[in-house]
Amino acid sequence: MTVESFKYPRRAMGRAVFAAAAASAVVALAGCVSTSDCDPNQANFFSAAACEGTGVAQDREDMTEQQARRAEARVAALREDLSRARADLRLRQQERRSLEQRASDLDREVLRLRGLLARAEQVEGVNQSRLNDLQTRLDTLQASTAATSSPSTREIERSEAEAEAILAETDALLGLTS
Repeated sequence: MTVESFKYPRRAMGRAVFAAAAASAVVALAGCVSTSDCDPNQANFFSAAACEGTGVAQDREDMTEQQARRAEARVAALREDLSRARADLRLRQQERRSLEQRASDLDREVLRLRGLLARAEQVEGVNQSRLNDLQTRLDTLQASTAATSSPSTREIERSEAEAEAILAETDALLGLTS
């Protein structure tokens, strides 16, 4: 006997009765394996209950097997859904990477074109400046030749050399711009 049985005698006694009833039911179940072996008209209450219990137990077992098959089918369906979702996710990630790569390529192309545009504007500005300088030199050469009524051979040679230099620079400048 335990301390609990002294402290709570009714509880201990209830447990003992329950244990005895459970033992009788187990013995009756052991003697009644299938419902065909059971005689429902038996006088023993526990034997009759055990015989009825085997049918109930079989029904419960059938239900749990059905539930297990349904659960397995549902798990298989969920796995299939998960597999499709993962494949869809991988496809979307690839599409996203592809779009990001295209956007990056476009950004680089835009930067390259902006650089070319700035360089063209710079070259145009330099060319415009050089053209203005050449125009000034031509104006100066024309003014100096017009001011001299009888130029010397040396002045003529110098003017011709200057004109040839201006012409060469103009040709070079036009070669850069075309």
